[in-house]
Amino acid sequence: MDSSDSLNIPMGRLTIHSSASSTSIDLSLSELPRTIEVNGVEYEPVEHVPNKRGKTSWIWKKGYKLQNILRPAEGPRWMCQPCYNDGNKVVSYAITTTVHANRHLERDHQLSDSQDPSCAGSRSPSEAALESRPRGVQNSVNFPQFKQDVIDWITDMHISLSQLQFQGLRRLFTSLNPSIAPYLPTSGNTIRNWIMEDFERKRVQVKNQLALSRSAIHLSFDMWTSPNNLSIVAVIAHYFSGSGKAKDCLLGVKRVSGTHSGENQAQSIVPLLEYYGLKNRIGYFVLDNITSNDLCVRAILRRLRGDLNAKTRRLRCFGHVVNLAAKAFLLGKEGVGNSSEESDSEDVDPPQQLLEKDLESWKKSGPLGKLQKVVRYIRGSPQRMDAFMELLTSEKMAKEAESKYENIGLTLTTR
Repeated sequence: MDSSDSLNIPMGRLTIHSSASSTSIDLSLSELPRTIEVNGVEYEPVEHVPNKRGKTSWIWKKGYKLQNILRPAEGPRWMCQPCYNDGNKVVSYAITTTVHANRHLERDHQLSDSQDPSCAGSRSPSEAALESRPRGVQNSVNFPQFKQDVIDWITDMHISLSQLQFQGLRRLFTSLNPSIAPYLPTSGNTIRNWIMEDFERKRVQVKNQLALSRSAIHLSFDMWTSPNNLSIVAVIAHYFSGSGKAKDCLLGVKRVSGTHSGENQAQSIVPLLEYYGLKNRIGYFVLDNITSNDLCVRAILRRLRGDLNAKTRRLRCFGHVVNLAAKAFLLGKEGVGNSSEESDSEDVDPPQQLLEKDLESWKKSGPLGKLQKVVRYIRGSPQRMDAFMELLTSEKMAKEAESKYENIGLTLTTR
């Protein structure tokens, strides 16, 4: 048999071609060890499945897929079967891209998809572009840097995750550097995975930095309503680093369900502090004058540090105090209102007389006008949105249950 020939074999069995021999050896899943060690990490050989479009790279006809046993979420690896067949030598590459596996097969085993008729048409356009470019530019792409730049661009500019699927943008990239083609993600899910991996990695970095700090960790947090009507609280840490420099870092941005009460805020903040291991390192809280922040600090310390006095640990935000003073000077007492004794306007219902006034106006509107005012009223507050969605969900579940019981009754009756 010529070395360029290939065998058609059932799923689960792969063909290994040796560059030193003209014979082919079938290797099944059962013939491989249950675990294979790569760089001190144990992997399990698993069957490679084509993507949802039914396509797969030719390298899987010459290699095997390895899955991390302890960390399944970690991306799989490709293992060279000709190398493994030659004295159980393990040569593997991460399969973020097929470039390295392609290069290994061609360089070490003189194998390529063009030599294998069964692989005809299996190359992606990016793989074809990779082979057609000059040898000198094969290493011209710094993939880790490219990946980080894509993540920064997507997150900083609020770009759609599917943007890199746009062919015009892909052509723009490849026109600048054809060697970038194999590195371009073909799915928004890939971008999402990149972002989540980067997020988890940087969270660990922040956690390590906080562990090395020379001071207690002082905290500030604030709430606001996002453009899509979600109640959000951001938590900031202030500390001295291991080198003695003053540092600030964002610990997290969490959603707060329900009212903006201190207890509700604490429900979102406490898990964040526990994750970063700050229970025994809490310093002072620097917060706005809103009274719900007093309750929040009290609730946090009650759950994490009952030995600390909430009143002495809660400091006022100087910037907020200056802002209130400037308003009082420029606008007078009426302009400031109750800001110094602020309460969250979204925590309470409007006064009764205001409700009656709105009701009278609502009655005078036509059908569409009434509907519009109902929608605006519900969307005017995150709490009303949450209450509406909860009511909608409970109504839907009730109707489904009612329909289910009616069907059961009908079945029993017909029997």
